[in-house]
Amino acid sequence: VTDVLARSLPLLTLLLLMPMSSTLNISSWNLNGIKGNILRREHLVSDAKRYHLDVVCLQETKCRDFEETIIDGHKLVTLAQSDNWYHYGLGFLICPALVPSIVAWRSLSNRVAFIDIRLTEHNGSHRMIR
Repeated sequence: VTDVLARSLPLLTLLLLMPMSSTLNISSWNLNGIKGNILRREHLVSDAKRYHLDVVCLQETKCRDFEETIIDGHKLVTLAQSDNWYHYGLGFLICPALVPSIVAWRSLSNRVAFIDIRLTEHNGSHRMIR
């Protein structure tokens, strides 16, 4: 078990069943800080791959500013925190296959954020997930 996973056991894992038996694996992890720690970020991606996670909702990033980073094809997004509160911190880790489907992400507060994903169904229609 890596350092990230040891401190970041999934608090919530959702499997949203999609048509034709496709799945979207979403997890929420408490990181206890990733600011400036490249090795911890790489372990986060490694753990997401191991558990086949498509989106990881991140808590306690301890990152104050907005940042987008690509790590081994995964997009790591840390959201800006208001009122100089960087004790908390939110973000998302998105698998390479979903990166083009991301429409938006936004922080509603220092503790609540959302991500909009536009998925294409097998029949060509689109579905938004927030």
